[in-house]
Amino acid sequence: PPAAAGRLLARARAAHLTLNTCVQAAWARLVAARTGQARVAFGTTVAGRPADLPGAETVLGLFINTLPGVHDPDPARPPPPWPAGRPAARSVPAQ
Repeated sequence: PPAAAGRLLARARAAHLTLNTCVQAAWARLVAARTGQARVAFGTTVAGRPADLPGAETVLGLFINTLPGVHDPDPARPPPPWPAGRPAARSVPAQ
């Protein structure tokens, strides 16, 4: 419902985080809890049309990519509001 979404957005803003960061952190915690794994991985779809691509404004179609994210969420940390810049799920480079 819109009221719940508004509350989530307000909490994210108060913690100086994007709503997407909070959703990804929650998803990482859920996947870790359900699988029993300390480190989990999932893809995040991103969109963008590079400004430096010649003729980018005339090309039709989607410019999307799925980026891997490896997270090791800390179940001991409370949910938002987290300290600014310190989400519950810390992305680490894939190994």
